[in-house]
Amino acid sequence: MNQLPIIITGIHLDLTEAIHNIVHEKMAKLFQHNTRIVQIRVELTQDSNKLDHKTFMAQGIVELPGPNLIVTTDSDDLYRAIDDLELQLLRKLRQRARMARSKRKQPAY
Repeated sequence: MNQLPIIITGIHLDLTEAIHNIVHEKMAKLFQHNTRIVQIRVELTQDSNKLDHKTFMAQGIVELPGPNLIVTTDSDDLYRAIDDLELQLLRKLRQRARMARSKRKQPAY
């Protein structure tokens, strides 16, 4: 199997094999949309400072030629935060590709 450059970090959170598999599965979709991705870093954080309420945060950093894409999401459920992170990163990649296409079509002055 081809190893994709995905780095997963857990902050105040134990990373299980299931979490690793879900994150790899979700982030592998990003490589299909853009072949120029150098690396993807995912940081999963558990914040339990609030009263009996745990919040999970997922931050994704997609390293590309040019400016990196950085997205942060939070949710009460870790898996929902990972799903939201995937959707927002896909949206950012599509927006970046759309901007590059529109700039190509601009006439030179």
